[in-house]
Amino acid sequence: MSDTAVTPAPLAEAPVVAWRRAGYVLFDHAVRAGASALLALPVVGAIRGTGITQLPSGDRALFEPGGLMLLETVRALLPHTGGLVTGALLTGFAFAALLVVPHAILLSALSRGERRPVSQVVAEAVPRLPALYSLAALGFLLKCLLFALCFTLAGFARDAVAGSNPRTQDLVFVAVAALGTLAWIAGGALTDLARAACVDGRHGVRDAALGAFGVLAARPLRIAACYALYCACALGLVAATGALVSQLDVARPETARFAAVAVLHQLVALGLAFLRAAVLAETLALVSARRRRSSADTSADSDVPGDPSSNPAASVDGAAG
Repeated sequence: MSDTAVTPAPLAEAPVVAWRRAGYVLFDHAVRAGASALLALPVVGAIRGTGITQLPSGDRALFEPGGLMLLETVRALLPHTGGLVTGALLTGFAFAALLVVPHAILLSALSRGERRPVSQVVAEAVPRLPALYSLAALGFLLKCLLFALCFTLAGFARDAVAGSNPRTQDLVFVAVAALGTLAWIAGGALTDLARAACVDGRHGVRDAALGAFGVLAARPLRIAACYALYCACALGLVAATGALVSQLDVARPETARFAAVAVLHQLVALGLAFLRAAVLAETLALVSARRRRSSADTSADSDVPGDPSSNPAASVDGAAG
């Protein structure tokens, strides 16, 4: 009996619309929001420990024009900064490991055009967790390397024009830092593509990374346009929200202002979550398209005229002869 290779189910040919998987997007967002709230608790406790809440205006004083109370609070927290940063880093790494699970489930949900039961989506996501953990660690190291390299080169460039106009030095620093930021975004795109290739079901870490490089090399303009649109929409949304929040002026005592700002922040966070899901769906579609082209090219090569292996009748005649 001959073994037959099992071909994984094909990914969606076109990007899945994010709002059609709203439940999975909301689940991923809820887990991230909960982790962020827990991560912020030590900082909130430290701020309360400064006695800011005992003022007549409470912690609204932190938002008063001039920022005097904000600066005083920061000065009071400086002796505790080391412990806060260490605890935040350890907790952050633990939460980062936890957040890979809802991310894997979201990728699995976005990878197929048809709707499937939640149990099937989860069952498809679980076997990919080891590779996704490895890719998350490698992507984090890559971003840290690019970030450090970016600002190191920016410092060298500013030193190279030392003695010139200080404004020129600052412009050179900003220009190099901007290029480094683009490289950092490209590293994130490469990580997203590798995760999408991992959802294919066949790829380990090495094959997923090679597949990501292949997709990036084959469709650089489309990927650049996708991430440029995502970054522009995200920055525009955050900037518009910041302007609106400044108009609400939470330093004033009305409770409705705090409620409005809280609701607004959550709406923005949800908008960013759906934008992110749309980008992930696009990366999955790009990986799927490349996989289908590779399969088509392989089939075409196997059907070359004159090849006995592609002609069953010839093979039978040869065996009979």
